[in-house]
Amino acid sequence: MVCGKCGKKLNKDENFCSVCGYYNDPENETLEEENESLDEDFFDEVKEEDEIDENEFDEVGGSNLINAMNISDKEEINEFNTTNTPKKKKLTTFKDDRLVEAFTGEDYKWIIRRPVNIYAFFLSWIYFLYRKMYIIGIIGLVITGLVCRFLTSYIIPYAILVMVLSGLLFNPIYRLYANIRIKIIKKHNYGTDDFTLEQICSEKGGTNLILTLIIFFIFLLIMIRSYYSFSINTENTKFWTENSENKANCTSIARSNYRLLSDEEASGILEDSVCNVRKTNSTKSYDVYLKITNKEKNTFRIIYFKDEKESVSIEGAKTNLEELQEKNKNSTISEEELQVLNRTLEIRKEYSKIYDASKEEDLLIKKRKNKSEKTDFIITKDEIQR
Repeated sequence: MVCGKCGKKLNKDENFCSVCGYYNDPENETLEEENESLDEDFFDEVKEEDEIDENEFDEVGGSNLINAMNISDKEEINEFNTTNTPKKKKLTTFKDDRLVEAFTGEDYKWIIRRPVNIYAFFLSWIYFLYRKMYIIGIIGLVITGLVCRFLTSYIIPYAILVMVLSGLLFNPIYRLYANIRIKIIKKHNYGTDDFTLEQICSEKGGTNLILTLIIFFIFLLIMIRSYYSFSINTENTKFWTENSENKANCTSIARSNYRLLSDEEASGILEDSVCNVRKTNSTKSYDVYLKITNKEKNTFRIIYFKDEKESVSIEGAKTNLEELQEKNKNSTISEEELQVLNRTLEIRKEYSKIYDASKEEDLLIKKRKNKSEKTDFIITKDEIQR
């Protein structure tokens, strides 16, 4: 029997509890035993029902449900670990449209939402500069300048190619550029509020018309300078003054000496003249060669004037050059004819030398590689007979 008040187990025939002193009526003992047996039977029934429910739970896939619950728990746990797992990030994917729009500024819809940029199509490298993509814009202008300077025959195909590629590729290139710039801005301004970041992006991005015009103006000046030399062919330079004086003196001497020739000496066709300026420390002298040919008589006549002696020397005037060369080949030429032949060939060689030297000097001047005084001149027939 158990004490009805404190629950202490009592010995048989013990009515008073030795712990709490409560009196336990013996008549209630049988009632309690019945209640205990009922409780034990009820407990056994409940236990059996629980066992049946577990079996049924397993039959209907209870274990699978538990596993499913475990999987869902794992997924919930994995959600907290997603920050540690690396994800592939595309540079052209923007998560913060506000910063992108602030950085882009005007033409945001044209750049972000459309595949082709009509402004880049028509302006090409200038639009890159306008959008503050200075490196790409300057490189493009340099390439354009090289094509215009050295590959003039490919200017039209090059222009069409640049326009098409600029229109198609500008938007993705700018989105890539903007994304990189925004990441740098965020890194350098870590912890800054969104409003301030938008202000910074707006200042760093956007457009710059003034700097674009300055760069393009410099490009135009370089292109013009590459075609025209300002240091040469200018009347204020020493080079221009000296060459003008030498040209005038050579033309004047050739014209005056041609007029001194008699009708017999000047018979034939005046082709041109060459002049060589021989400089000393303080003076200049001019050697002038007039080329007069007579095709009917098959003669080659060169009249040689030497200004330093103020004299006129006519050599080869009545000489058939081919005839003298034939005699010399057959060893039938006289001593006097041999001297005339040698002197005529010497003058013709000197004439050709000065003629070629004048052409080379003109070519160097045209390429702006020679700023020294020109010493060899070709004088045309019109300049002599004027």
